[in-house]
Amino acid sequence: MTAVDNRPGDRLHTVGDPDAPGFHQCWYVVAIASELDETPLLSKEFLGGRVVVYRTADGTPTVLSAYCAHVGADLGVGALEGEEVVCAFHHFRYGPDGKCTWVPGGHDVPEKARLFAYPAVEQWGAIWAFNGPEPLYDVPAWRDYTPEQLVTRVHETDPFGIEPWIMITNSWDFLHLRELHGLVFTEEPKNIVAPNPYVHEYDTTFDMPNIGTMRQRIRQSGTNTVALCATVGGEDSMALFSATPLREGLTASYSFAATPDTRDGSSEQDEAVEMRLAIQEAFSDQLLADDTPVLSTIRFKEGALLPDDRMLARYLRFVRQYPRMDAAGFVG
Repeated sequence: MTAVDNRPGDRLHTVGDPDAPGFHQCWYVVAIASELDETPLLSKEFLGGRVVVYRTADGTPTVLSAYCAHVGADLGVGALEGEEVVCAFHHFRYGPDGKCTWVPGGHDVPEKARLFAYPAVEQWGAIWAFNGPEPLYDVPAWRDYTPEQLVTRVHETDPFGIEPWIMITNSWDFLHLRELHGLVFTEEPKNIVAPNPYVHEYDTTFDMPNIGTMRQRIRQSGTNTVALCATVGGEDSMALFSATPLREGLTASYSFAATPDTRDGSSEQDEAVEMRLAIQEAFSDQLLADDTPVLSTIRFKEGALLPDDRMLARYLRFVRQYPRMDAAGFVG
């Protein structure tokens, strides 16, 4: 495996073929859903380029490559008219499927006048886009719960100068969890299952300082998202961490907290839900704070691994084999 270099401006090489184009075919957070409540059309940095994000009249999220097929103007500085994006420069119009519907001068629409339309879903308070023509797996979620059963909250953290898959090594790096975070594993991960080739699940039990015994049910989706459902004292507490590549070597990080929806209209239950979410957010933020000095300076390489790194080595093999796609190349 080649090293990942954090120096600004350098081309970063990930595991596998350093010349492979594009990014991993994963579900990525492109926006927090509330951003679309403030402005109907967003332009966001994504996968080495930009996308525009909006909702159609029925609320369906739409994510399109943002550069107009004419001369490359950013559609994010254009306008949303009905369900079409209108370029500010020459008024080319695009529908939610990415196809150009109108060009000026009474001309026929050129065949190449189209954008890449990413599969998109709004879930857990975020807009997710899949880097590929068809999703390879479902939108990341917690095990044992449906969206209707949970109350969630999400916030974006500071970006990191690494690839997304490096952030998710934590869920397989048990030596790191033991040495940095002080977890004492009473049950090693077992029964790793793969609902499909791109999703892995396992259970583990450990003791955590100042908290006690925690039974955790983990689901990793793709190479960029891990959802944790932990049972402590008979209650479930849930966190989800997802990383989005803005460009090579720069990754946006999103932290989700969730709790069972026990609201019954009473202020007491509303406060209980809010308290559980606040505790989970504080817990997740502390874990990230512990990791930040390392993640901000690491130059990752697969070096002198130990026998205790067998799970980490397994994950790195998974990353090396993971499919990529270049949406710009797909559009042509």
